[in-house]
Amino acid sequence: MFYNTLALSFFITMMLYTTTYFVHGQSVIVQSEYTPIQEACKFLCDHFTDCSFRDRIFLSSTNHSFRKLLFNLPKREVDRKNYIKSLIKKRPDSPLYINLTLSEKLLHHSYYTLERQKHKSVIQQIFNAIDSNDLEGVRQGLMNNVNPGVVYKPKDSSILLYAASHGHPTITQLVIEKTPCQYLTSKDEHGYTVLHYASKKGHREIAEMLVQITDPQHLTLQNNYKNTALHLAIENGHREIAEILIKITDPQYLTLQNYGGDTALHLASENGHFEIAEMLVQITDPQHLTLQDNDKQTALHLAIENEHLEIAKMLVQKTDPQSLTLQNCYDDTALHLAGKNGHLEIAEMLVQITDPQSLTLQDYRGQTALHLASFNGHLEIAKMLVQKTDPQHLTLQNNNQDTALHLAIKNGHLEIAKMLIKKTEPQYLIIYDGDTAFYLAIEDEHLEIAEMLIKKTEPQYLTLRNYPGQIALHLAIKNGHLEIAKMPVQKTDPQYLTVQNNYHRTLLDNASLRIKLQLLCKNPTLLRIMIGQKTICFSLLTLIVILLCKLM
Repeated sequence: MFYNTLALSFFITMMLYTTTYFVHGQSVIVQSEYTPIQEACKFLCDHFTDCSFRDRIFLSSTNHSFRKLLFNLPKREVDRKNYIKSLIKKRPDSPLYINLTLSEKLLHHSYYTLERQKHKSVIQQIFNAIDSNDLEGVRQGLMNNVNPGVVYKPKDSSILLYAASHGHPTITQLVIEKTPCQYLTSKDEHGYTVLHYASKKGHREIAEMLVQITDPQHLTLQNNYKNTALHLAIENGHREIAEILIKITDPQYLTLQNYGGDTALHLASENGHFEIAEMLVQITDPQHLTLQDNDKQTALHLAIENEHLEIAKMLVQKTDPQSLTLQNCYDDTALHLAGKNGHLEIAEMLVQITDPQSLTLQDYRGQTALHLASFNGHLEIAKMLVQKTDPQHLTLQNNNQDTALHLAIKNGHLEIAKMLIKKTEPQYLIIYDGDTAFYLAIEDEHLEIAEMLIKKTEPQYLTLRNYPGQIALHLAIKNGHLEIAKMPVQKTDPQYLTVQNNYHRTLLDNASLRIKLQLLCKNPTLLRIMIGQKTICFSLLTLIVILLCKLM
């Protein structure tokens, strides 16, 4: 049937004044209806052996001559040949006016179908040779007028892309040489071209060959994930291929972003490819160095986050200072990340270049760079930030109401805590998240920190309650830290020592008998308070105090 379709289409098209027909894969231009008539007749008679499709074509045609031709085709082969010959001899000077569009469609459909059938076994052999990395088998198969750029059914892929995707560079080079140029940029179902595969797999020779014979504008074709060949080369660490592509690509295309919003510079910064990043920075317009991906990350964010510090330094130097405070989707600036990860040199560069107001920018958790440095124990960065930050901003609170001092104490970074206490104004030390810094110091038994806070904090603030209603002095007495407890007792108005927590217990209620007596000896005024509150018998208390004083 396919032969029949091809033959009829060929015959119909040949009857036009000027047309093109295919014989064994070659295109022949007919200058008139007379010169090829014998060849057409011979081709038709040799191949047109069945007319079972006659009725279908007959019904689709509106041209009377064409319908008559189809209807009158004899069934026997010898009769068909004679009928066609007589038809040609009868009217050699009059072409058949037929439906041109239909004939062209039949011709092309029949030709490509015939080609696929004709080469089906050859094509399968080529695919099998690629699977087994048989270079000679592929070479022999390509000698059968097979177009490597056409998609074939066995694999739903062209020979070219199949060879490239299977990572056989020698075979791929051979196939490229046999492929018409217009097919070199064809894509597979994933949107990959041959150059995509070569860049991904690191086949430098193939990439160089394609770059030389491909239109430069096709070098930036994107796959289904919007990755260019350059994206894939960088992502997979193939520096030489990346450098080749960067040199030949128009600079305006170097900032193309993939599905995740990453440019080539993003990927180079994330993966630590300094040489590639350096080339891109030199070529790229400075305003494009701060392009953000889908997570609002700049190349600088990625370099710092992944600890590629040389790339980060270069980007800080080349980037507009106003753009260095860009925040990602978590509201982190580059300084936040440097403070979090302890990159002192990067932090110093950023602090020197950026506006001092940027030091107080907060992330989505309300944390400044100082919060992060204090939380992670990066003392040198914390010192630098404290020196550069306005003192009133040292006690900024995050979303949990923590200051940098709270975080330093909670995480045991005592040197940072001491520095913050010294640099913070006394009135700001009372800021608390439910637990004052004083309470946290006693709770975690950082007694040196507690002593510093007692000396610097106003007495009335030493008895502030936390959320459960506990008081720091109560906790100090309960845990037996008498020396800590004595300091605020001596400094605090005795009236505050009778403050009750949510469990209606005073400071002395939480103390042992010995500690109670020691406190009473140091603060006789407590006697009057306690008697006034009827919490102790005066005579008994007086006796105990006298005895204790003698013992001590």
